[in-house]
Amino acid sequence: MPLPPRAGTLSARLLVWILPIALAAMSAVSAASYLIARGVILSETQKGIAAVTLASAAQAKGYFEQRHNDLATIAQSPLFRDHYMNAGYGLAQEAEVYRREIARMLVDLEGRARAYPRLSYLDASGREVCRVEAGRVVARPGPNRQDAFFKALKALRPGQRLSSPIAKVPWQSAPVVWYGTPFKDEAGRFHGALIFAVSLQPVYDSLGRIHLGVSGRSFLSARRPGGRHDGYGAGETLTSEAPIAGTPWSVTTAVNRSDFLEKLSWVSTATFLLLLLTAAALVYAISRQVQTLLQPLQELAAAARAYAGGDLGVRLFEQIGRALHLTDAGRTLVVDGERLLGAIERTAEAVRGHQDSRTGTLRVGASTTPGLYLLPARVARFQKLFPGVRL
Repeated sequence: MPLPPRAGTLSARLLVWILPIALAAMSAVSAASYLIARGVILSETQKGIAAVTLASAAQAKGYFEQRHNDLATIAQSPLFRDHYMNAGYGLAQEAEVYRREIARMLVDLEGRARAYPRLSYLDASGREVCRVEAGRVVARPGPNRQDAFFKALKALRPGQRLSSPIAKVPWQSAPVVWYGTPFKDEAGRFHGALIFAVSLQPVYDSLGRIHLGVSGRSFLSARRPGGRHDGYGAGETLTSEAPIAGTPWSVTTAVNRSDFLEKLSWVSTATFLLLLLTAAALVYAISRQVQTLLQPLQELAAAARAYAGGDLGVRLFEQIGRALHLTDAGRTLVVDGERLLGAIERTAEAVRGHQDSRTGTLRVGASTTPGLYLLPARVARFQKLFPGVRL
């Protein structure tokens, strides 16, 4: 394995330029991939939460609609009219017969629905004529403590129904909602009311069976204006709210988004480690490739340094006794070296001759008459003055 590149070497210079660019590109790709994956996960999770919330709201709507239907169906029974008419005429015995029939009807309803911890029939004064609790008729019902709700029922028209806010009561573990409807004759006179305590335990049980992530839960809440609400809640919680039609409540689902991003954080950590390994591999690859490319040049440079230092790769001397003698290679080097030195000296002398004197060849041309009578004397004089120049 190649050693780490030293400062100033070609490998180090290449890494200074290539490594930051490569790391920046890989980091950008990793960050973009993480953000895209994170956005997709949160978006799909939000859609799933919204779908679960809508389904839960539809189920809760069916439960509350059935309670309204039960109230409307029971209130239409002629037994109530017969009772308050006989009671109004002072026919107590006949009124008692109808009261018992009403009680039997309410017990049957509680046994079928399993949703009413208390069913009450009240007269015009607010006194409980009949009460059913836990499937049994209460012989001596206590005073009605829903005075405000009872007064609100008096103001309704015949056939109208009213529901109360969610309330906690001491005789029931789960919260309840009061449903009621008034009894009025054709003249609009108020003769009493029918009030059902509707348990929310079935709704809570249904919502409790919803499991989303580790922290996800669904619950009833007061409806906010504007219909559905989806998005991030406090502490970056994914929330979805769906109103329950016909009621003042909504089903709200809240999930901590870290339940779904936890595995993605492991992917992010693994990506970071992979980035470091990639950087180390890049350093190794560049160093190895540069060393491979430079190896011939390094060998040539080493040979040149060895030659310049006199290392020819052969023995020039051998020791015989105490004396050193030339080997055949040494004698060849001496002969060739002397010849080379002589050639070098002659070359240097020739170069110096060019510097100290005029030498070379001069060609002169003339016609017949000047060439016979004028040039001979002048050429002889020129050769005396410049013996190194050949004419």
